[in-house]
Amino acid sequence: MSADREDVLGRAYDGRLMRRLAAYVAPYRGLVALSLATLFASAAVQLVQPYLVKEVIDGFIVKRRTDGLLLPAGLFLSALGIDFALSFLQVYVLERTGQSVVFDLRNAVFAHLQRLPSSFFDRTPVGRLMTRVTTDVEAINEAFTSGVVLILADFAKLLGIVVILIVMDARLALVTFAVIPPMLVVSWWFRVRVRDAYRAIRVAVAKLNASLQETVSGMRIVQLFRRERLLAEEFAVLDREHRAAQMSGVFYESAFSAVAELMGSVTMAAIVWAGGWRLSGGAITFGTLVAFIEYAGRFFRPVQELSQRYTVMQAAMASAERIFALLDTEATLVSPKEPYRPQSPSRGEIAFENVTFGYGDGPPVLKNVSFRVAAGERLAVVGWTGAGKSTLIRLLARLYDVRDGRILLDGVDVRDYDLGA
Repeated sequence: MSADREDVLGRAYDGRLMRRLAAYVAPYRGLVALSLATLFASAAVQLVQPYLVKEVIDGFIVKRRTDGLLLPAGLFLSALGIDFALSFLQVYVLERTGQSVVFDLRNAVFAHLQRLPSSFFDRTPVGRLMTRVTTDVEAINEAFTSGVVLILADFAKLLGIVVILIVMDARLALVTFAVIPPMLVVSWWFRVRVRDAYRAIRVAVAKLNASLQETVSGMRIVQLFRRERLLAEEFAVLDREHRAAQMSGVFYESAFSAVAELMGSVTMAAIVWAGGWRLSGGAITFGTLVAFIEYAGRFFRPVQELSQRYTVMQAAMASAERIFALLDTEATLVSPKEPYRPQSPSRGEIAFENVTFGYGDGPPVLKNVSFRVAAGERLAVVGWTGAGKSTLIRLLARLYDVRDGRILLDGVDVRDYDLGA
C-alpha cells in the first residue's frame, strides 16, 4: 500500500501492523489487561440481568408470591450498580490506554520528522504530514477505544447469549438464530458501501486540507493577483464534494441501522409467535419467553455494531500503514560513526572545493564552485534569482549534502561534524 495515498483503506486486521503497534502498547499491558477484565466482567453482569427477570417472573409473579422477592430484586439492583461501575471503569481505562499509546506514537512521529532531511520536505506537502501527526494518529486511538477490544467483548457477549439461549430452549433459539445469515449478508453489502463512502470522505477532506493550506500560506500572492473570487469558487466545489461524500456515508449508515432494526423487530415477532406456541403447549415458561426477548435484543446490538467497528479498524490499519511508512523513511543526513566534535568555538574559516549540487533529480544548481572565506573575512554573494545564493548557506549548514566536492569548516568536512552538536 502506498503511504502517500489518502484514499486507500486497509484490511480490517493486518498482523504485521498489529505487531508493530504492539510495541507501543506493551508499556501499558497492565491497562490493557484491566480493560479486558472489565469488559468481560461487564458483559457477564449484563447477561445475568435477563435471567434474574426470568426467575422473578416464574418464581414470584406467575405464582403471585411476594415472600422472598426482596432477594432477586436486590440482586438485580446490585447487578445494575456493578454494571454502572464496570462500564465507567471500562470507558476510562480504554481511553487512558488509547491516549497513552497515541501520546507515545505522536511523539515518535514528530521526533522522526525532525531527523528527516530538507529534501524530504521539498517533495512532501505539509498538509499530508500534519494529517500523519493528527488524524492518522487519532485513528489508532479509535482502534483501541472503539475497535479491537470492543470487538472481542462483543464476540464474548454473543457467545454467552448463544449458550444461554440454547440451554434455555434449543428450538426457540433456532428461531432467534435464523436471522443471522441474512443479517450477515446485509451487513456485508452495507459494509462495502460504507467503506466506499468513507474513502470518498477521506479524499474530499484531503483535497479541502490541501486547498486551505496552499491558499492560506500563499494569501499574499492570492491577493496580489486578485484571485480571491476564483479560489473561492474552486473551494466551494471541493466543499460540495465533501458534503456529498458525507451525506452518502450518512445515507448508508442510516439505511443499515434502519434495516438492522427492522430485522431485529421481525425476529422479535418470530420469537413472540413461536414462543407463544411453545408457551401454550407448556414447553417453556412465561419467564423464559420474556428472557428470550430480552436476550435477543442484547444479541442484535453487537451484530449491528460490527459493521461500524469494521470500518473503524479499516481506517486504523490504513492510518497505521501510513504512519509506519513515514517512520520507516530513512534520515539520509546522519552523523558519521566517529563524528568530529570541536573542542573550542569555531574560527569561521569556510572553504568550498569543487562543489556540485542539484535539488532532487533536477539539473545542478551549482557546478564546480570553489572559494575560500578566511576567519573574520566578509564575502558578498550576488546573483539573479535561482542562481544558488541560498543554496550555498543550506549546504554549509548541511541541510543538504553535496553531490561532488566538499565543504570545509575550520578545515574539517561538514559531513564529519556531529549533527547533534
